[in-house]
Amino acid sequence: MAAIETALKLASNVLDNPSEPKYRKFRSNNPGISKKLLRCPGGQELLLAMGFRTKVMEFEEFWVAEESPLLLRTLAEALQALERYRELTRVKL
Repeated sequence: MAAIETALKLASNVLDNPSEPKYRKFRSNNPGISKKLLRCPGGQELLLAMGFRTKVMEFEEFWVAEESPLLLRTLAEALQALERYRELTRVKL
């Protein structure tokens, strides 16, 4: 559930603030995101499907989503799918 919530938060931040670059990138070693999403099975694949890519900047690895209309559409669709999955998971639990 933590992975779903984290992915939802990442997508929501970008969609709510599309012109803010700070919401389209995060450090790979970010403790919260790393523990809740990156180390979760399928977490990295989910980020890739959402439009994030890894990039090394100033000797640190980041996950970055480049600004584009396609990214916003992809994230909007991912947000809907993740919300639906979250609800199905809650019902199942």
